[in-house]
Amino acid sequence: MACRKPRQGWLWHMCLGNALLASLLRPVSLAATPSPLPSPAPLAAQLKQQQQRVQSSSGAAAPSCIFNIQGSGNMTSPQILSAAIDCQPGSRGANVTVVGGSLLQPFSDRFTGVNYQLLWDLGPSAAIIVRSQSLAITNSNFSGILGWAPAALSIIDSSVLISNTTFQQNAGGQAGAIFINGSSSVDVEGSVLANNNGSQSGAIFLNGPSTLSINGSVLASNAGALGGGVGLINGSFFAVSNTHLLGNTAQNGGAVFLSNCTDSVLSGNMYGSNTATVQGGALYAEKCGGDYMDNTYIANGAQRAGAVYFTNAKYCLFQGETFTNNSAVGDTSGLQMTNAYGNVDSCTFTGNNGQKGSAIFQNTCIGNIINSMFEDNQASTSGGAIFRAGACRGNVTGCVFLQNTAEQLAGAVYDDQTVGSIQNSTFSRNDAQQTNTASSIFRNQCSGSISNCKGLGRGDVLEQGVSRSP
Repeated sequence: MACRKPRQGWLWHMCLGNALLASLLRPVSLAATPSPLPSPAPLAAQLKQQQQRVQSSSGAAAPSCIFNIQGSGNMTSPQILSAAIDCQPGSRGANVTVVGGSLLQPFSDRFTGVNYQLLWDLGPSAAIIVRSQSLAITNSNFSGILGWAPAALSIIDSSVLISNTTFQQNAGGQAGAIFINGSSSVDVEGSVLANNNGSQSGAIFLNGPSTLSINGSVLASNAGALGGGVGLINGSFFAVSNTHLLGNTAQNGGAVFLSNCTDSVLSGNMYGSNTATVQGGALYAEKCGGDYMDNTYIANGAQRAGAVYFTNAKYCLFQGETFTNNSAVGDTSGLQMTNAYGNVDSCTFTGNNGQKGSAIFQNTCIGNIINSMFEDNQASTSGGAIFRAGACRGNVTGCVFLQNTAEQLAGAVYDDQTVGSIQNSTFSRNDAQQTNTASSIFRNQCSGSISNCKGLGRGDVLEQGVSRSP
């Protein structure tokens, strides 16, 4: 592909970046749709197996490298202040081969234990490419690496363990820090990825049938279009655990963007102050099922779905999740599920502010909301806590609704054409400000009953065209 240099220099550089990416990456056969997900227990076991597989192929037995690359400048005029690479062969005795940009060449006398190959196609860059390798990268630093290469570090058809490593203030054509492609297995542990920028994702972008797990790390203040922290398209397995994702920004998925992945497990993470200009302040997921357990979402924001946007998913489970003080202009500020199948179990929603269903918004969904707490959520229209429409099917069971408010209908639960019951739940001091309406529950053209609920009195429930048999 030939790039003709126009007046707008950034267009030329973008064209060069796309042409370079095409030359570096071989074609990959991608699945059109994700396969059905197993139950939560096998998914957790698969996560453990994935980590063991990566560590066995990239850990103690594999070569180990320390990278220390420090750059500066800008995207059109990048500079390298220092660069050093030190690799140890490991028990296999395998050699390490890396490919790098022209800005690394003057520092090649500081590279030990590595077969360094200059790739002129990378242009004036200090980017590193690991291809067809098993490698552990430890105690390393990638900082200020700028240019239109895919990322500071590209991993192609390789098994790589990255631990105790810092990626900061990098910018690239795909991601600022790490780009993953081909049949790769990558494990990131105890690392910091901050202030990185990419055309696709801010810190990490995975495209292809690869696996990625992140554990005990920090992703902060990264920016991209699809996932400020992480973007994953067509991945075969994705897991994030015990990680802080803070202050990341994107168009969709302020912290994480997932599309057409097979399995995902996200557990024990903190999502704070992430923002999306469109959907999913913390997380955006389409055609990607999985298990989301014991995560905390605080003060995330978006145009729609202030915390989590989930769509076209065959299966998802949200269990033990906490949503606090998230905000959105349209729809929910908490969890939005559209055309999805899955349950919400033992979750807590507090102080979220949205348009409708400030805690949970469901449209054309199948699944139950179980044993969850809704307190002080506020909707600018209807459904202070929950809004369900589009022939959703599922029960609300064993939940507590306390001091939720809506400016129009249903301070707690708004159901329109829903099939399912509300049962064994408690309602207290919920309020709908529109006159002559229900303070807690409004149901229109629904099937199912309201039974064994505490705290409901006169004026708390309004039903229209409801059948008692779901």
